[in-house]
Amino acid sequence: MKNWQKLLRKAERALERGRVSEALQLCDQAAFENEESRYSAGLMRGSILLELGDAVGALSAFESLAKPESQDSEVDCARGMALFELARFPEAEAALRSAVRGGPHLAKAFHTLGLIAEFKGTGEEVRWFREARSLEPTRFGHRVQLSNAEFREMVEEAVAELPSDFVEIVEEIPIVVSELPIVNELNQLQPPISPLSLAMMVGAVRVEHGPADDLEPILFLFKRNIERAFPDPEEMKSATRRAIIRHFAEALGFTQ
Repeated sequence: MKNWQKLLRKAERALERGRVSEALQLCDQAAFENEESRYSAGLMRGSILLELGDAVGALSAFESLAKPESQDSEVDCARGMALFELARFPEAEAALRSAVRGGPHLAKAFHTLGLIAEFKGTGEEVRWFREARSLEPTRFGHRVQLSNAEFREMVEEAVAELPSDFVEIVEEIPIVVSELPIVNELNQLQPPISPLSLAMMVGAVRVEHGPADDLEPILFLFKRNIERAFPDPEEMKSATRRAIIRHFAEALGFTQ
């Protein structure tokens, strides 16, 4: 095993132990070995940053590996995933379509193309999701889909279980259930939030044109994102409760 491969193995073990900074440092060390190591280390570094929610840093890592003169399905897929997280859908779709042309095994690329189609409302998501599911049925199986009434009942149960400190806040800040985030709103937020976010506070965040203090604060819960992330109804309720607490706390200037 080459030295850079040993370094990346150490990075993987550091990640498993939750030592993210150490893992990133090991990626950087491995990248200096040669061109092959720079490629593998760059993919790992970008993947770590993307998992941490740093889509800007991840995109930078992935784009440093892209070569205009040649097509690379792995890099295209990675770039597409980062661009999707930044809600830059046209660029993400172009990168992901390139990825699946050269890498028909890349289930996550098919799945993310399905997500983009779902946001755009083109109707193509069924085909893309089917492709992803055929390649990785466990990871990309059917999501739980509650009726609107069942989902609202779940939200009411989550609210009823909030700590007493938040009861008064709930009475002042309405909670609205929406199917998915609106892409134009995502593009205005600074810093950007993932299109797969479970919730978003509007009227208590800063957008690119300045503060939105004159708007009444509303907390949006995104039904499809919550259903997709948590197949178990109890986990869904618990995650919804945590999302409500976190966003209310942030709106009031508290940290969690």
